[in-house]
Amino acid sequence: MKQTCMKKIVLTFSLAVMAMMAWAQNGRVVIASVNDMHAQIEQMPKFAFVMDSLRNIYPDLLLLSAGDNRTGNAINDQYSEPSWPMTCLMNYVGFNASTLGNHEFDGGMNNLALQVSKSNFRYLCANFVAPDTMRVLTMPNKFFQVGDVKVGILGLVQRGALGIPDCHPDRVKGVTFLPELDAVKENSWMRERCNLFLLLTHMGFEEDVAFTKEVAPYGVDAIIGGHSHTRVEHPTAHNGIVVTQSENKLKYVTLSIFDIKDGKMVGYEGKLISIKNASGSDPKVEQMVKEFSSNPALTRVLTQVAEPFTNTEQLGSMMADSYRKALGADIAFQNRGGVRFETKDRGPFTVYDVYQLDPFGNEAVTVNMTGQQIKDMIVGCLHADGYGAPCCSGIKYEIAYDSYDINDRAKAKITKITMEDGSKFDLKKTYKVATSTFVMSTSVPSDADQGTNTYTPCSDYLLKFLESTPALDYSKVKRVTEKVKRPE
Repeated sequence: MKQTCMKKIVLTFSLAVMAMMAWAQNGRVVIASVNDMHAQIEQMPKFAFVMDSLRNIYPDLLLLSAGDNRTGNAINDQYSEPSWPMTCLMNYVGFNASTLGNHEFDGGMNNLALQVSKSNFRYLCANFVAPDTMRVLTMPNKFFQVGDVKVGILGLVQRGALGIPDCHPDRVKGVTFLPELDAVKENSWMRERCNLFLLLTHMGFEEDVAFTKEVAPYGVDAIIGGHSHTRVEHPTAHNGIVVTQSENKLKYVTLSIFDIKDGKMVGYEGKLISIKNASGSDPKVEQMVKEFSSNPALTRVLTQVAEPFTNTEQLGSMMADSYRKALGADIAFQNRGGVRFETKDRGPFTVYDVYQLDPFGNEAVTVNMTGQQIKDMIVGCLHADGYGAPCCSGIKYEIAYDSYDINDRAKAKITKITMEDGSKFDLKKTYKVATSTFVMSTSVPSDADQGTNTYTPCSDYLLKFLESTPALDYSKVKRVTEKVKRPE
């Protein structure tokens, strides 16, 4: 009898504890998130002001980045210790976590390891596996306690056609990138140890939406993403999973509010907050940005833009011209994704502009290829690069494909190709081609020669080209014609 009573007491006590735990796991989790900041440190003073304002309202707020914190601003990328300005500012603003974007690898593994070690927040990436000798101290996941609610965050980075993120293959030598879904499965135990289970991804908005169907069985509540620079003004659920993204370059921050009841997410509200329109600015961050920006070498004027550049092809053609001229090549190529701004108004073209246009540090190479191999390389670059057909110098070509989807152009075909002056392009002739190590390693056919590396950054040749050109006018340049078959 006493034993039965004792069992009832223990059972009652256990039920009471469980009820108290369920009650305790009620609350609200507020998350501010950005993605693809691309080292826009000039926006940081306003961003810091916005974050201070939000923390006054939500003291337990978490601040997350969905990757690509670096690359795209010469002040950061050409600093004596590349990326330190961005790391320092992210520390000051108070980030809690970031995932790895494909551009986190642009400085190579040594620089990544250094910046990760100096970050006061953790980089989370479950499908990135580096040997211990590289000392890249990332984590696959991390738990955060927000009041009485436990939040679990799992990081993921995209993999391109080569099975690696969209970066130069040499930058990630010796590193393994697991399939994204495999990484979620391996970490699915997190669902049982938290009340809110989030994926912090750098995969692209459409990819995140499609991914919801695959990860729904593992209890994911939301995906905070990046990579595609998509502005999601009103985040909604797909297959029961909320998907957010906040464009790029610190134009916006996404504020997400998750309501938790009985240990589970029962409500969500999300909105974009404009950073540009912020009513104030953090004076200390202003001073930090001013100090980081004090590099007179970047303001040196190289030449003048006589007629505005209006698209990436005009700028990419100029870049290709600089390689062809410097290296005495017949033809030159610049991958479209390596052209990092689209327009340039009349006026000075500075050293800063060069490093904004080409921030990657890829080296120039020459390679001997037949006309047929060049045709194959153009199609290969279209797929490997993912931004469109490569810009060129020395030739003109037309390329046709059936699909508007940049990732679904398997039937891409060169329909016309000539030398730039209109003369015959010979498929059997061997041409000297100048391009970058990125194009060489991702797009040049395997039966071509191994090429000759100049071990000189492409940007160096562009600097010299601009210094020797008194005025720039590429307004009438049109060397690439892309034709897409319209759907019936």
